[in-house]
Amino acid sequence: MKNKLKLIFLFLFCFSVSVFCQNISDYYFELKNNFDIEKIEIPFQPDYSNINRWALIPADNSKYKVDVFFVYPTIFAGEGFKLMDVTDEKLVKKATNLSKYYTGIFEGNANVYAPLYRQASIELLALDKENQTELLMTAFSDIMNSFEFYLNHYNKGKPFILAGFSQGSAMILELMKIRLRDKNLQNKLVAAYIIGYSVTEDDLKQYPWLKMAESASDIGCIISYNTQVAANGYSAVFHKKSKAINPISWKTNNVPSSKKHYKGAVIYDYENNKFIKSRPFETAYLEFGSNALVVDVDTNQYKGGQDIFKEGVLHVYDYMFFYNNLKENAAVRINNYLKKHKIK
Repeated sequence: MKNKLKLIFLFLFCFSVSVFCQNISDYYFELKNNFDIEKIEIPFQPDYSNINRWALIPADNSKYKVDVFFVYPTIFAGEGFKLMDVTDEKLVKKATNLSKYYTGIFEGNANVYAPLYRQASIELLALDKENQTELLMTAFSDIMNSFEFYLNHYNKGKPFILAGFSQGSAMILELMKIRLRDKNLQNKLVAAYIIGYSVTEDDLKQYPWLKMAESASDIGCIISYNTQVAANGYSAVFHKKSKAINPISWKTNNVPSSKKHYKGAVIYDYENNKFIKSRPFETAYLEFGSNALVVDVDTNQYKGGQDIFKEGVLHVYDYMFFYNNLKENAAVRINNYLKKHKIK
């Protein structure tokens, strides 16, 4: 199994690294040149029978008929090559706050589980694919273990949603490639949110149980897109031949969404843990050729790329810009699933 997982990650990150290296800063070059895998400290493996190893876990898991299994995005950087220590109180608080924000789109409709995991710091994107694979294997093993624990101890036969963002979405995609081969789990899937990462045509061909959303009401499908300005190329998370859906129109064509259908943004201020409602644009469209989700915003005001993306990549806003549309639609998909399966 370990060798199989390594091969999967080699494939997953091969293209990401090649694109990323075109935009890498001097800081990352210096880190890469001084990298020694033997010096990377591997934190202890989380025990998911301990509720303190979950960023989010419901007090009452019978409150809703549907669960959400969520994997949070990259939450730390600037410390060199590291894996998250799930006992670090500062990082645990950040993981918890971010998980609450992102899973807020399911509020009032689902029980939410979000495992703490030994994720990679953002600097790992500077490495070659083999070293990335070794270190990301640790993160993915935690996601696999936590998902199995969730299924065996918490799920109790309920339908579920898989969701992630950025590194978390990459983890969800790989989890689906392996575990959703199981037809019983396929039937339990309400939807999967692989936002801020790419699901490609090759993924769909190689793993035929992966199905993309094509409308506002589909279930058992994947919702995915990557936001940026027009004609901005590809990035470490946005790959060639990516499949996507417009989260305003809920269509997969290249027609701009209607102004009346946009419900507005909920921008999360990480530092102050505040939420800012705004309307940064009126419409969005899937770009012909690349399939990027394109919006027209002032990139001086909305700097969504951190240090690892070029200007115009609006990665950090993938949920924020479309928060209300995502929340409204999540309820639709959940209700459609419950209705179809006659769950009351």
